[in-house]
Amino acid sequence: MVRVGDLMVREGGRSTLSTDNIAVAISLAGTDDEVAAGDDGLVFSVMEAPSHGQLLLTSEDESRPHDRAAVIFTLADIKRQRVVYEHDGSDEATSDSFGLELQLTSSAGSGIPPASAGGEERRTYAVSVVVQIEARNDRPVIWLPANDTLHIIAGRQRSYTELHYTARYLRRSVL
Repeated sequence: MVRVGDLMVREGGRSTLSTDNIAVAISLAGTDDEVAAGDDGLVFSVMEAPSHGQLLLTSEDESRPHDRAAVIFTLADIKRQRVVYEHDGSDEATSDSFGLELQLTSSAGSGIPPASAGGEERRTYAVSVVVQIEARNDRPVIWLPANDTLHIIAGRQRSYTELHYTARYLRRSVL
């Protein structure tokens, strides 16, 4: 059984994929136990990349500063908090998603029992993870009238409208 939960991320931020987002339980002798041993035998392949961000696999070695695109990773990588979703900062999206294929490989030492008697066996499952993007209230850019002057008199109340200035939210472009 595979349980999938939404991943939460702030606009322009990063969030680590955890077992709260993807948990795998297999039946061992009639019981539902979460896989403990053999997490490396549970392999995820990215089948559909996110539209408004990217999946990254972080380095286990602290001396390597750069992350790399996560194309294939294991349940052990998720448990070690190495799989990260990084939002591209785009304003238009409030959610994103990515599709994964989970491959269970049962072999000697994997900790995953085969569905039938025999040697190594592979089973695949499709998994989709929804990413909820928490919007950030960006500051507007204000354009003043043609002479770039806005007269404000101290101690006097006045309403300013679009006749006096224009305020717009700029879309950030991501390279």
